[in-house]
Amino acid sequence: VQLWDGASGQELQHFTGHTSWMKSVTFSPDGEFVLTGSGDETVRLWDRTSGEEMMRLAMGHENPIWSGSMSPDGQIILACGAHGHVFFWSKRARAQWSLCGMFVARSPIGSTFWETATRVLLAGQSSHPHIYHLELEGTGWRE
Repeated sequence: VQLWDGASGQELQHFTGHTSWMKSVTFSPDGEFVLTGSGDETVRLWDRTSGEEMMRLAMGHENPIWSGSMSPDGQIILACGAHGHVFFWSKRARAQWSLCGMFVARSPIGSTFWETATRVLLAGQSSHPHIYHLELEGTGWRE
């Protein structure tokens, strides 16, 4: 993955580690990190300045990442797999990221939009798209 300056055309950073195609990339809310998702079934968080891999989360079960994002407060990462599985990891209660929930959609999720740090919209990709509105309630996510 390469990060380029759009105005100058200069490469700013190079992120090395994924072993398959990239499907998802986004900045953290503070702009300090880059979140990527790949066909290698991992979500990775990179330091934007140094290019260092800060964290790797694996979905497994032959579930390539189709989309991923971070909550507006930067404390929750969600990753959406090709089979409709959505995994949530939180950093709120611990120093390390830990799995804090899972949701199974009717189709793969192609887009995500965070309303707040505890509410997210997910859009399914299929011939009959579904839109899901999930909210963090206690320790779980509900539709």
